[in-house]
Amino acid sequence: MLAGLAERVYGEDFLDEMGVSRGDSKRALAEALQDEDDLEDLMIELPDDDLPEFDPPTHPDSSAGEGRGSKGLAGIIVGGLGLALVVINLFYGFGNIIGGCAASIHVSCTGNTKLNLLEFHRTAEHIAWGPTGGVGIPDILAASLMVTLIVTAVLKRRG
Repeated sequence: MLAGLAERVYGEDFLDEMGVSRGDSKRALAEALQDEDDLEDLMIELPDDDLPEFDPPTHPDSSAGEGRGSKGLAGIIVGGLGLALVVINLFYGFGNIIGGCAASIHVSCTGNTKLNLLEFHRTAEHIAWGPTGGVGIPDILAASLMVTLIVTAVLKRRG
């Protein structure tokens, strides 16, 4: 069995070099691969005394004495502010607040005050601004992310 394993791992050529055939006993292969001195080096001495019993650390229950406190409050605040910013951008436009596209930059800038969320880094160009009231995929994703954050924080606060 050991010779078969060695043949699968190292190949037939290895066994031929070691002078072992598949029909030889397990002991012949072990003697060919290791000396008795090597076996003594592999021995590990175990301590005689018993090891102390493992006592896993205990974590105090965070909900035991605190009550509700501020658990999940940050998620509710961040989610609420983020959702408010998305709604303000959709129906009022950040261009009315921070200034944006001017008619001198591009002809299409007149009335375009909604910041396109994927182009927020290009506010000096006309491509970053669009008409208010137009809902795009990035706006839907941002609003969904904020609602998910609020719901997660509320559920964390309840439980």
